[in-house]
Amino acid sequence: MIEKDLRYWQDKFATAQDDYGEDSDRILADWAQYTGDTVNYDFESGRNCHCMRNLTFELIESQIDTSVPMPKVTAPVGDERKKHNAKVIEAMLKDFMKRIPAEEINDNDERMCKIFGSSFALIYWDDVNNRPGIRSLHPKQVIPQSGVKLLSDMDYVFVTYAQTKRTIKQLYDVDLDEYEMDDVVDTPDDIDVQKNPEELIEQVVVYYRNDKNGIGMFAWAGNTVLVDIEDYGRRSNKVCKKCGKSYVAAVDGVCPCGSREFVEKEEEFETLPDDIMLSDGETVIDGMQDATDEDGEVILNEQTVAVRGIDGEVRKTTYEVPMKEPTKIPFYEPKSYPILVRKNISSFDSFLGDGDCEQIRDLQIAHNRLSTKMQEKMLKGGSILTIPKDLKIETSDKELKIVRVDRQDQMSMISAVSLQPSVQQDYQMLIKYYDDAKSTLGITDSYQGKPDNTANSGTAKQAAIQQASGRLLSKIKMKNAYYEKLYRAVFEYMLAYSDDTIEYMGQNEQGQEQSLVFNRYNFLEKGEDGKYYYDDDYIFEIDNAAALTSDRQTMWQEIRINYQSGIYGQPGTPEALAEFWKAMDIYDYPLATGMVSKYEQMQQQQQQMQQQIAQQQMAQAPNVQPEIDAVNQFLGGMNNGRNG
Repeated sequence: MIEKDLRYWQDKFATAQDDYGEDSDRILADWAQYTGDTVNYDFESGRNCHCMRNLTFELIESQIDTSVPMPKVTAPVGDERKKHNAKVIEAMLKDFMKRIPAEEINDNDERMCKIFGSSFALIYWDDVNNRPGIRSLHPKQVIPQSGVKLLSDMDYVFVTYAQTKRTIKQLYDVDLDEYEMDDVVDTPDDIDVQKNPEELIEQVVVYYRNDKNGIGMFAWAGNTVLVDIEDYGRRSNKVCKKCGKSYVAAVDGVCPCGSREFVEKEEEFETLPDDIMLSDGETVIDGMQDATDEDGEVILNEQTVAVRGIDGEVRKTTYEVPMKEPTKIPFYEPKSYPILVRKNISSFDSFLGDGDCEQIRDLQIAHNRLSTKMQEKMLKGGSILTIPKDLKIETSDKELKIVRVDRQDQMSMISAVSLQPSVQQDYQMLIKYYDDAKSTLGITDSYQGKPDNTANSGTAKQAAIQQASGRLLSKIKMKNAYYEKLYRAVFEYMLAYSDDTIEYMGQNEQGQEQSLVFNRYNFLEKGEDGKYYYDDDYIFEIDNAAALTSDRQTMWQEIRINYQSGIYGQPGTPEALAEFWKAMDIYDYPLATGMVSKYEQMQQQQQQMQQQIAQQQMAQAPNVQPEIDAVNQFLGGMNNGRNG
C-alpha cells in the first residue's frame, strides 16, 4: 500500500511540476532582473545589453516596510469571559512575535513578495521550545495542484527541501546512502543537491485533504517513504507496538513487556484527571461525567441498598443510577494547510499573483538596451588630429610635445576635430523609462526621500508621500491579511498542542499591566448535546495604533505635549510630574523609573505637610463651642417663654 501511495504521489508531483514550469521560469527571470544579472539581446545591433542602472532593485527597495504588524484580538460577542480570553490571546501572540526573529522574517518576505508576487511560510509545532515555529519558503519550493489558483481550494500542495542525509537519518531512521542522482527531478533545490550529492538529498512533502476534511501528510526522498500520516493535525502518542502502553512507561527505550518497537498512535480524545476550574473562577469542568452509549443515551446501573424499616425489618431496595466515566475532551485539530501565503497584488488567474519585476520588465529591458548603446557611443567617441603629410609629431605621454616645422604655413595645418557624439536625446529617453517605471509602481520622489520640485513646503511633501502610500495601499492590505492569517494559525496551534499553563504580561482596560494566563482548557465550551468543544471564534485584526506606540521618540513627544497642556494636572506640581514620568517610563525613557519614585516621594511629603498644617490650624483655633451652646440655650428659653 505504501509503495502504491509513493507511485501515486510521485506521478502527481511530476504533473504539478510540469504545469508549474512556466511560473518557475518567471521566478528565475524575476530574480535575475532584481539582481541585475540579466543580459538582454539587442537584435538591431546584434550585441548583448547589460544592466547599467538597476532601476528594478532601486524601486523595490524603496517600498520595503520594516515594520511588523502587531495583533489585535476581539471577541465577536460581549461575553466577559470571551473578552478576557481575547486579551489573553493578544498577549500570547505579542510574546510569540518577540521570541521569533520576526524582523528577519518580515524583511525576507518583503523582498520575496515584491519580486516574485508571493512569499510563503510554513508553520509547525516546535517541541523543543513548546510553541509554534515558522519557516520562510521560497516560491519555487511550493508547488501547487495543477490548475488551482487558491491554496484553500487545493486538494493537495507540495513542498520541497534540500536536506542532509544525516538529518533524515536522525529524524526518520532511514539510511539513504544508496540514493542515486539519477532519481533527482528538476526541483528548486536540485542546484544545491547537485553541488554535494554525497551529503544532500531532496525531500518532497505533500499536504492533502483527507476524507474527514482534515490535513494529511506524505513525504519521501528518492524512492523511500519517510512519513505517511492520514491525520497530520491530530495529536499522536508513541505507544508500544506489542502491548499498546505509552512510551512514557518505557525504561531506556524498553517497554515493560520487553518490546523495543514503538509506533505512533493517533489520539482523538483526552480524559481529565480531575475537576478543572477555568480562569473566570466560576466555571468548573467535572472530571467525571455520565457514561453514554453509541446513541447518546445515559447508561444506567442498578444498585441495591439495604434499608431498615420502622418495624426493624431490613429490606433491600433496588434503583438505577447513571454510570460514571472520566470526562472526554476532544483534541483541537487545525483544519487549514500549514502553509501561509502572502500576496503582493492579487491576480485572478495566477497562483503567485503579480510581482513588481514583471510589471516593469519591458522598461528595464529598454533601459538596458539604450544605456548600453549610450556607453558604446561615448567610448567610441574621440577626436581626429590633422597634420601636414610630411610632418612628424611625437605621440608619447609627455605633457610637453615637440613639433618641428619647416614653414609657417605648416602650423595652420595642425588641428583637432572632435568626434564626440551627442547623447542628450538618449539621456532624456532613459529618464522617461525611469519615470514610467516609477509611475507604474506608484512611487514618487518624495516617497524615495529625493528632492521633489513639485512639493515645495513640508505639508506639500507630506501630501505627496501620502498619495504615493495610497497607490501602495493594496500591498499594505495584503501584508496585513497575511499577518492576520499567521496570528490565527498560531492561536490554533496553541489550542491543539500546548499542554502548559503559560503566564504573559498584558494590559487591562485602564492601560495598566496585568498578568494573563493562557491555558487551552479556558477555551472549552459545552454544546447543546452536552459535549465539549474548543471555542476558536475570535476576530484577528492588525492593531494600527501599534505602529505609533512602538515609535518611542514619537510617543515621548506626545507625552510632553499632553503634560504641557495640563492633561496630567497643573504643570510643575508633584502630582502632574509623577504622572508624566509614569507615562514616560511605560515607553522606556532613560532614568524615568527614578524620576517616578522621586516625585511620588515629593507628593507624599507634600500631603503629609498639608495634613500637619491642617492639624495645627485646628489646634490653634479658639474653642467657641461653649459660647455656641450658651446662645442655643438662650434662644431656647426665649422660645419657651413665647409659647407659654
